[in-house]
Amino acid sequence: MSQRLFPVVLVLLTACGGSTVRETPEHPVSVSSVVVAAEGGTLTLPDGARVDLPAGALTTDATVILERVTCDGYLRHPDFAGCLYEVRAEGGATLTGRYTLTLPGPGSDETAAGGETDGACVLGEGAEGWRCQGDSAAADGGRVTATASRFGEFLHRLPLLEGSLSPTLVWDLPFSVCDGDLLGEWELLFIVAPFDALGVGSWSGGEDFSDCAPHHHHKARTAEYHERLVIGPPWEEGQAACMEIFRSYAVYEFSYFTQACLDLHDRGCSPPCAKVDGVCGCAIKKVSGDGGGGDCLLENPDGSLSFDGNPNPVHHCAQGDTLAIAYEDPAGPVLKVFRRK
Repeated sequence: MSQRLFPVVLVLLTACGGSTVRETPEHPVSVSSVVVAAEGGTLTLPDGARVDLPAGALTTDATVILERVTCDGYLRHPDFAGCLYEVRAEGGATLTGRYTLTLPGPGSDETAAGGETDGACVLGEGAEGWRCQGDSAAADGGRVTATASRFGEFLHRLPLLEGSLSPTLVWDLPFSVCDGDLLGEWELLFIVAPFDALGVGSWSGGEDFSDCAPHHHHKARTAEYHERLVIGPPWEEGQAACMEIFRSYAVYEFSYFTQACLDLHDRGCSPPCAKVDGVCGCAIKKVSGDGGGGDCLLENPDGSLSFDGNPNPVHHCAQGDTLAIAYEDPAGPVLKVFRRK
């Protein structure tokens, strides 16, 4: 895992247990601008954090605010490249389109020569908790960019595991559908879906850390998920195609605690957790497995397709060696993109 430090003046101080802490950038810091909905606009903070709103993204003219909320608490851990940012609008304006968010890298300077950030992502908080924005991409200077269709809080998370994980388990990604040749063998490139739609289990309960001070506790999950499809002709009348499905997966949980939060709950920082820069970080493999099965696409009277046992339409787009499949699972919307083998 590539670990980067914040690019401000770093003052390392000796703390209890041999851990170190560092100074954090000034916060809160914000910039605001009146954005004309028909024209769009851009907001930029001194550290290079930026919001680009295209024309038509807002329902009405509004004051848009980009704020660096904090750089303290669990954000001192080197798994995070910088600070927590919030994008919001005043006056009741909402979004009708997507905007682009750029967050600074470990250099905290738009012009810094950043290191590699492949596998890093913009984390956004949605209905399912903290998840990577599905189209997160590395940019110059160690920065990371992504698009979003909602206002809220975001942060830059560096790759968590050796080799990095692709952004997964987020529903917030644009998609269009078309027809094409489904037949063949396909391997998964990425998936955008709720955890429950993957069939890898779900988690709830556990110890409640909501009484810790703001930004003193953080928990997120991510997954390695691999799937291969072998799609062939229908097995019987009324089917459009049938497929064999092979998959493997591993789900990881990442938690971060400040010492104050640990003390409040009378907890220590013991393996598999470790304290770095005064923050206790934990990386736990929650579950892993593999398996297979089969399914068929049924031809509906209205011409649409659906999986056997799920009446919701299945949209697909096959262009050359790329296949995208989108459908509504009982757990939520699912998008899968495959490459032909």
